[in-house]
Amino acid sequence: MGMVTGATEHRLEVLLDTRAGALPGKSLVVLEPALGLATDIFLCEDGHAQERALLPEVLDTVEASDLWIGDRNFCTTEFIFNIESKEAFFLVRQLHFLPWTAETEMVGVGHTDGGEVFEQIGAIGYEGSSCRCRRVVVQLEHPTRDGETEIALLTNLPKKDREKRRRKSPNHLMTHAILMSPRLGCYPRKTNLGLHPTNETTERDSLAIARQF
Repeated sequence: MGMVTGATEHRLEVLLDTRAGALPGKSLVVLEPALGLATDIFLCEDGHAQERALLPEVLDTVEASDLWIGDRNFCTTEFIFNIESKEAFFLVRQLHFLPWTAETEMVGVGHTDGGEVFEQIGAIGYEGSSCRCRRVVVQLEHPTRDGETEIALLTNLPKKDREKRRRKSPNHLMTHAILMSPRLGCYPRKTNLGLHPTNETTERDSLAIARQF
């Protein structure tokens, strides 16, 4: 999803004798939503690379008590388990084939801008281990451009400590949103959990959902 910059013009000498255009590189950008600033960037010169190839570099920067927000392209078991192992938190949009096992029934927990919110407890399996987390489902009032009527999110943020965290200073839980750079090769600027900006759910709505967790 998102937009990928096309092949560049043949202005470089090495491209003059080939019909193929050179693809621009890609990058992952880390946004601090509270500051509205990009605070880190991970570069890749391979225009054919998948953004997940940069996740090991991202993991090197994860610290305890961080909250990492990402779309479903970053919903991999290895990434999730490594964040968990560093005593940090994740909030990612669920990839449909992630090995998830439900432990409780879905129950309603409230309403947010854009839809009704439900959640359940379950576990993610990886190499013989499991990570218990909450699966939060937002049933949208309006479908996305792809016709999806709900968004499923996975998070290991402990619900029982939610109110305590809200009363602490904003620096108590450092939030990072993983983005693709619009200049170096891919997605338009967003922190909306993998939704294209033309969808009914906006960046502001998604961050509001995140704050409820």
